[in-house]
Amino acid sequence: MEMGPCLAEIIGLLLSLLGCVCSLVAILMPQWLTVSSGLLVNENFLLSLWETCVIQDLNRSVCKSHSNLLALPPDIRMTRIFMCLSLSHGFLGFAVATPALTCVTFLGDHEIHTKRNMIICGGILVFLAGVLTLVPVAYMTHTTAVKFWDPTLGSLVPRWECGNAMISAWLSGFLLLVGSIILIKSQFCVGRMPERMGHSPVQPLAYTEVPSKMESV
Repeated sequence: MEMGPCLAEIIGLLLSLLGCVCSLVAILMPQWLTVSSGLLVNENFLLSLWETCVIQDLNRSVCKSHSNLLALPPDIRMTRIFMCLSLSHGFLGFAVATPALTCVTFLGDHEIHTKRNMIICGGILVFLAGVLTLVPVAYMTHTTAVKFWDPTLGSLVPRWECGNAMISAWLSGFLLLVGSIILIKSQFCVGRMPERMGHSPVQPLAYTEVPSKMESV
């Protein structure tokens, strides 16, 4: 068992798992977009993928869930769908790649090609999860920045700002991409190594025929 590929696979798998956890945290957090009304000092509005909340004095909050998906703004609707797909792809890729690790004897050493294909498949799923996370978050960040700096709005009009959930989503996307690249790269490095049979290939021995000398009496 080579320690190099095994260590790379474990690092890639842990980064992928951490990215999935950050993605789950971002989905559950209410602070996707935040805004202060400007009328009351301690009154803030929070917009998440699932509900809208109002936080007032003494941290009292009132939340209302989004009853209709089609009634949501396009960026929130797209982000909710993509984040759910990202979470499912990430955990599926983690589940596929875990039994095929080099240091795990679940499939046995004779199933090298099967384990290699499983890890590559898991890495591709995790990579898709990272893309599905970064695309909607980048779009949502862009639209929020455009609306925030809109010159047609007055200076007293409240503006939505990016919340902590967006930061967690950005971190999740980068962790998923890095983890997937490490997983896939580790298998291509394994493919260029000698056969993992515990010994080096045996070089064929050259046979030299020595002519015999016959002595005549």
